[in-house]
Amino acid sequence: MEARRSNSVIGRYSEKFDEATGIFEKVQPVIKIIFSYFQVVGGLSFAFALQFPPVFSSSMDFMSGLVNLNFISLMPLGCIFPSNYHTMLFGYTSIPLLLSLIVMVYYKILVRRNDASTIEFRNKIFSSFLLGTFLILPTMSVKIFSTFACKEFDGDFGTHLKVDYSIDCDSDEHAMYELYAYVMILVYPVGIPLLYFVLLHNARKKLDLGQLDFAFELNGEAAGQEKALEERKKHEESDPDIKALVFLYGSYEPKCYWFEVFETLRKLALTGGLVFLKPGTGSQIIMSMILCLGSMRVYAGYKPFIENKVDTFAEVSQ
Repeated sequence: MEARRSNSVIGRYSEKFDEATGIFEKVQPVIKIIFSYFQVVGGLSFAFALQFPPVFSSSMDFMSGLVNLNFISLMPLGCIFPSNYHTMLFGYTSIPLLLSLIVMVYYKILVRRNDASTIEFRNKIFSSFLLGTFLILPTMSVKIFSTFACKEFDGDFGTHLKVDYSIDCDSDEHAMYELYAYVMILVYPVGIPLLYFVLLHNARKKLDLGQLDFAFELNGEAAGQEKALEERKKHEESDPDIKALVFLYGSYEPKCYWFEVFETLRKLALTGGLVFLKPGTGSQIIMSMILCLGSMRVYAGYKPFIENKVDTFAEVSQ
């Protein structure tokens, strides 16, 4: 009788967990849109070198710290040892790499086991890894690209780094960190979107079974989408490893399984990419407006999300 009561309790908790998981899957697209919004808006004051109202700036700084996992800025590193932008750059870029290495080693160990519970657990680990890359990429990109943003002063004051005037851009030390920044560009702004593309491209035949063809056969876009989602669900059940990528494709229609790659490139262009343009100039502002308007057209044209109201919300956020 005690065992029966225990199984009943476990069953109730399992049902509540499945219910909570279902709710999270429904709201996940909206959460990702909100996070992406604040990841971009939170860096506007830095990218444009403009002074926004204090209330707006403080609110955006707070939200940006949350959505970008900007945990290093909360550490009193300057009180522990002397630091400048070079050491901060190294800390920002090396700590995530170390954590990722540990996670991937553990993931590879779990790959040797193929029981259902282990497969589900390692899929959650890989999904968490992808979530981490989603959160840190904008911050990493701005930090890395800022290494090349220098300001030339009149007279004999030379050229100094905009984010840290104590650093001479013509020094040998800065030249070494510029080389380091080039390597980090390959790891973060280039490496993460490329990783997304390779993972999704390799799984494309199981993620999109022909939604457009289904729509033509069933005489309706809604029917075609529903059929394509059913087929994708079947492949997830037959190949559980596909679920490791659900963070990248789960919010989108099967025909737009690749859309996270576009979204990542959009954020890169509106964050780190703007650092390369001269801050405060008309060309920088016009270019950012063109990028936003272009993104609106892409969202309006593809309507990539499964639910139409989420498509509308994503377009408005642009």
